[in-house]
Amino acid sequence: MGMTIVYDTEHAGETSSEVKGESLADTIRIHTGYAPIPSHLVVVVRHTLAGAAEEFAAHSGETHIINAGCGKSSGQHPTQSLLDVLFLFKVRPRLAEPTITMVGDLRNGRTARSLSYLARKAYPGLKKINFVSPSSLAMMQDIKEHLTAHSVPFSEVTNSEEFPDVLRQTDVLYMTRIQKEDLGGEEREKFEELQVAFQLNSESIQHLPSDAAILHPLPRNKEILPEVDSDPRALYFKQAKYAIPVRMATLELVFGKL
Repeated sequence: MGMTIVYDTEHAGETSSEVKGESLADTIRIHTGYAPIPSHLVVVVRHTLAGAAEEFAAHSGETHIINAGCGKSSGQHPTQSLLDVLFLFKVRPRLAEPTITMVGDLRNGRTARSLSYLARKAYPGLKKINFVSPSSLAMMQDIKEHLTAHSVPFSEVTNSEEFPDVLRQTDVLYMTRIQKEDLGGEEREKFEELQVAFQLNSESIQHLPSDAAILHPLPRNKEILPEVDSDPRALYFKQAKYAIPVRMATLELVFGKL
């Protein structure tokens, strides 16, 4: 795309100035000085702090900010949800009033939170969202309040015995992993149990409609067994191929080339 990476913070959690106490406001002020023309610079933000991208944007001046995933239990991952919805438009173009079921660590997962927002906008006829998770990893209240405010029906399922019934009603199954790195001590002890509480395998997939779509932001652990991969409804590896084109399009849009 003719762009140059001027600063890579892959190991920022260990070596950045923020570790030494630098504020987000000061960090973005430093970054905006790396380009002779600030409006020609884009800062892609991936951060553990919810609202980090917004904080950067508030102090960035003419520099462009892209949220590449910020925060945990109150965070967002908007470019992933753009990818997810675009992919659904491509593989299920006639899907107008979907029932979407999101499964896994919905408390800490940014992708399910962002998809909850965007699905409402992308599908005006959105029939329902099912949130399926262990009770301690349920979707946060702010998302549920947002859906309620916009008259989007949703349900919460924490009992694995109800999983087959939910699958039967599902058009889009959005699986996510249990994020061990975000679990507390007691939850971490139950990690193996949590991983398979709502597992998709050769048996459970039989309850899913024949024209359903199975998505996953990846990486996966034990929530989807490899035996499912050959099923024509398992689309997550095809979904992953959209990652680079969507991010390229985002950059093009930022610079007014789309």
